[in-house]
Amino acid sequence: MLGAVSSTLLPSFFLGGFECSAHRRPSGRRVDVIDATRHDHFAAEDYARLRAAGLLGARDGLRWPLIERQPGTFDFSSAQAQVQAAQDSGVQVIWDLLHYGVPDHVDVFAPDFPARFARYARECAAYLGHAAQASPLHPPTPVWLCPINELSFFAWAGGEVGYLNPFARDQGARLKRALVRAVLAGMDAARDVLPTARFLHAEPLIHVAPDPQRPAEDLTARAMHEAQFEALDMLSGRLNPELGGHPRYLDVIGANFYPYNQWRHHPEHEQREVLPPEHAAYRPLSALLAELHARYGRPLLVAETGAEDDARAPWFRRVAAEALQARAQGVPVHGVCLYPVVNHPGWDDDRHCHNGLWDYPDRDGYRPVHAPLLDALRDAQVQEQQSRDEQARGAELTADPDRHLAAALADLSAARGGTLDQAAVTLRRAGLTGLAGQGSEQDRLRTLRLVGRAHLEAAQWLGRQWPCGLPDARSGPGGQPATAELAAAGRGTPAPGGTAASLRVSGPAGRPDAPLADQVTGDAAVLALRGLAARLGAADDVTEQVRGQLRAQAVPAHDPAVGRLARAVAAQEGAWQAVLAAARGMPDRAPQDTLAAVAVAEQLTGEAAGRARQLVAGLEPGAQDPGRALGTLAQWLLHRGPLGATDLLWDEARVQGRPETST
Repeated sequence: MLGAVSSTLLPSFFLGGFECSAHRRPSGRRVDVIDATRHDHFAAEDYARLRAAGLLGARDGLRWPLIERQPGTFDFSSAQAQVQAAQDSGVQVIWDLLHYGVPDHVDVFAPDFPARFARYARECAAYLGHAAQASPLHPPTPVWLCPINELSFFAWAGGEVGYLNPFARDQGARLKRALVRAVLAGMDAARDVLPTARFLHAEPLIHVAPDPQRPAEDLTARAMHEAQFEALDMLSGRLNPELGGHPRYLDVIGANFYPYNQWRHHPEHEQREVLPPEHAAYRPLSALLAELHARYGRPLLVAETGAEDDARAPWFRRVAAEALQARAQGVPVHGVCLYPVVNHPGWDDDRHCHNGLWDYPDRDGYRPVHAPLLDALRDAQVQEQQSRDEQARGAELTADPDRHLAAALADLSAARGGTLDQAAVTLRRAGLTGLAGQGSEQDRLRTLRLVGRAHLEAAQWLGRQWPCGLPDARSGPGGQPATAELAAAGRGTPAPGGTAASLRVSGPAGRPDAPLADQVTGDAAVLALRGLAARLGAADDVTEQVRGQLRAQAVPAHDPAVGRLARAVAAQEGAWQAVLAAARGMPDRAPQDTLAAVAVAEQLTGEAAGRARQLVAGLEPGAQDPGRALGTLAQWLLHRGPLGATDLLWDEARVQGRPETST
């Protein structure tokens, strides 16, 4: 089970990135975004702005075409202002060594390209290592390198469609292999002179959805989706091991994510449909990050994200929230980089791209700020700190769980039917939402059952806040797996057509009659069982209230009402054992067996809830608490009374007159 992650790799969760492309256009003109934005001229002011905004980490770039103008001669004067400003400000920088631009005398297809890049990487590591040690204002910071930015996009744009250097066509696979060889050689060379260097591999994170109107192209769409992982698979040795890849070459994985990174497949690139976040086929970033981590098991960074014009602030809010959600669910997301952090001219037409936090500078280095994006950043920083505080409270809860849980239950009971928002505040304050990855899943289910006694909706909500830790190996690029039936099981709503085990739903590519067991995820099963535990807690509360009424009225043990109570308690215990049994065997159980186990637990929980409702309906008029409406259990619980958290339910032995024992 994954635990919540605190960011320790970088000094702040949010970073700012300076666009640093240095490639040539098809016209032959070289792009130099660092110079175009005057970042090298006003580096001191730019880094001071970052620090003042709480952005203590950054991405920046070294320009290989300027550093090695002549083969074998390295001059770092073009980078001096940036490196010095970063050191003076105390901002930790991840330095791109190759951001699409290579010197004119370097041929990326030549056999000596990996060696040429390795020599350059060695010189960069030595220069940055010396600069880190020489700074008098701050203790030395680790040297972070991104050897080659976006191998996948570089290979496509430069090797497949001729958009940028080397302007090749139909050579994307060849260029990708050449770039991978260069990265491997460059990392080895950098580590030779700087063994403590850290590395980021920044790659586009995409989602390619099949088009239901063209089912014959499903396999092509899936292949395109999987192609995004080729570069990382090569670096790790999973793919084309003859290139020399090995897991040791994967350090931190960067996910570059923009509004146009999800689309429906179309054989013509220009006709593909970009999916907006509200589209049914759109995948949440948190889910994509979870899958990326499940694939490689490495720390993650959202290494680039941004939008243009008025979309900047809402997009950043969305990405920040998704990244924090992924972190809370146990995915090791260590930061989000706002990229670019300053506006820059367009690659193709030099248009003024309004996509950064700050604009072009005036003659003194002042850059106007985009206020809505600054507000979004500040709000995200507050949310990140609150998330970190919740994790800290979760750690305290782990140290003394009984005390914190008892306090939360007492507060929920005292609220007497408060809203879900109020209950959520109570659970957060107690640290229960930060209880991630602690103990077993059975422990979590027991906690949810207790919370369900006090507030059903709050218990169901709490169960969704914790990580599940069972990544789905079967979910493909066709969208989120179909889990509505399992979700319905947890909520207590009837699933159409019978129990979850008997249902058949549309497959991920729109194919009818696909078995649910082929699509169900481990996460969905965990969430369903958590919902059932919450419902059983609500049923516990019903039987507890009925027991109190029977005691107050001195009802004898042979009375039919006592028998009904005994049968209700027995039904709840049977359902509870089914829930625990389904959870215990889940990690090693086949999908179809998992679905069947959840269906059994669902059926027994439904029967137990029905018996609890019958108990309430059987009370004499006026016996139930004021304001309690008879009807569905969920409706009734909206008006529930105080909970005696330390009292125990009767078990069957007790109501039949045998000596009472603790349950």
